[in-house]
Amino acid sequence: MRQTYFAANGQCRKRPCGCAANGTMIGQGAIESTLSIARPLRAQGAIELRCGTTAGTLRGQGATEYLMLLGAVLVVALVGVSLLSYTPSVAGDIMQQESQLYWQGQAKPFTIAGSKAAASAGAVCGGATSMNVSLVMKNNENWRLELDEVYVDSQEWNFCIDGNASTIGNVSFAPGEERVVSLGKAGVPNWCGGSRSYQARVAFKYNSPYTAGKIQNGTAKLVVNCG
Repeated sequence: MRQTYFAANGQCRKRPCGCAANGTMIGQGAIESTLSIARPLRAQGAIELRCGTTAGTLRGQGATEYLMLLGAVLVVALVGVSLLSYTPSVAGDIMQQESQLYWQGQAKPFTIAGSKAAASAGAVCGGATSMNVSLVMKNNENWRLELDEVYVDSQEWNFCIDGNASTIGNVSFAPGEERVVSLGKAGVPNWCGGSRSYQARVAFKYNSPYTAGKIQNGTAKLVVNCG
C-alpha cells in the first residue's frame, strides 16, 4: 500500500506520486490544508500527470490508436488497387450492356440481335476480305425495307445474306423479318488479334416504299464479339 507523508501544515515532506512540485498534494483524495489555498484550474488538462503508471497507459493508448489508423490506411490502399485492376473488365462489361440495350431494342428501323467477327483470308460476298462480320438484323417497320449500303467505322463494306454472293445488292427484309447479313472488307486490321470483342461504329443506308436513300446512324457503338 502506497504511503504519503505530510506535515501538519498539509505539505508533503517527500514528493511521492500525488504531490505537485511545490509539495502540495493533488489528484484523487488530495488533502488540502486549511492554511493553504488550492490553486484553481485555469484550463482543461491543467492537472499534472506525475505517476509513471498513468503516463505509460496513455503512451500505450496512443500507440494502439496509431496502429489502428495505419491499418485503416492500408485497407483503403488495397481496395483502391483492387478497383484499378478490375477497371478494364468493368468498362468492357458496361460497353457491352450499352451496346445490347441500344442495338437490340432502341435502334430503328434495323435492330441487331447478335454479331460475330473473325479474320478471313478468303472471299466474302464476292470480294476479297481480311475481316468477316456476321450481323443478325431485323426489320422493325411494318413495311418492306431494302438494305442498300453498310458502313463500318465510316468505311463501306461488302454485304450479302449469310455469305451468299448471289444476294449482293438485293437484300430485302419483309416487315418483322430477321436475317443474317454477312459483311466483308479488305485491308482491315484484325479486330480479334488478342481481343475478345471490337467496338464498331455502324450505319445503314436503306430504301422503303416511302423514302429512298435513308440513313440509320447508330448512336451507340456495336460491340462485335470475336469467335
